Amino acid sequence: MLIIFGMLVVRSGAAEPAGCGPRYVDGEVRNCFCVFDDRDYAECRQGLRERCQEIADCVGPSLRDRPLLEAAARGDLGGINRAFSALDQAARRQAGELALCTAVAIGHLAAADALIDLGISPDARGGGGMPALLYPNGHRLPMLRLLLDRGANPDAAGGADITALIAATHEGLSAEARLLLERGADPNAATSITGATALIYAASNGDLELVRELLNRGARPDHKDQSGRTASDVARDGGHEEILRTLEAHR
Repeated sequence: MLIIFGMLVVRSGAAEPAGCGPRYVDGEVRNCFCVFDDRDYAECRQGLRERCQEIADCVGPSLRDRPLLEAAARGDLGGINRAFSALDQAARRQAGELALCTAVAIGHLAAADALIDLGISPDARGGGGMPALLYPNGHRLPMLRLLLDRGANPDAAGGADITALIAATHEGLSAEARLLLERGADPNAATSITGATALIYAASNGDLELVRELLNRGARPDHKDQSGRTASDVARDGGHEEILRTLEAHR
């Protein structure tokens, strides 16, 4: 079973009834999904078009592109090569970028590497324009390293100007954050939603070593988010006294 989520195809761990429709978050349409199998794929895509036609990021992959996306979702290297070769030159870039984001999201390192070898940029973008660097779930650290080794921009940002470094620090993924910093990620990048930076998130999480690393890489301790709070403020609120002292010493 596969799920089309925006422009991305991912595998579903549980059997779900086929169907299409808008996905509601807090009462608003945020995205669309389509669950399909071989029998209901065409009907599902038609329903997706009819019910989500006004939402730009709900256009699923075409039937022509589907074999490449399925091969990427399986990590099938032979299938990737066959499906890619069957596409015309004009279709390869878009289908290949979606396939790379699929392989990255699922954690198929060899499949991601193979798609880049076929000429797909490591800065490929999937659903909603989200860069591949923000997709890793399985094998996250090795996948980030692979993409960066193959030339991905460490500061590539998705919606709300969220970079991989911001995402990693927000989720408490210290090793991933350090790797991104080593590869030149901007420590002062901020989200357009809250204005928070990696330093603010690291201070909030109580990660002293990452706070020190960010400061050593040039993170600004005086940066304020949209509510006017600095990393020192969130460290104080969280009771992270040593982090607070470290931040104050860098002012």
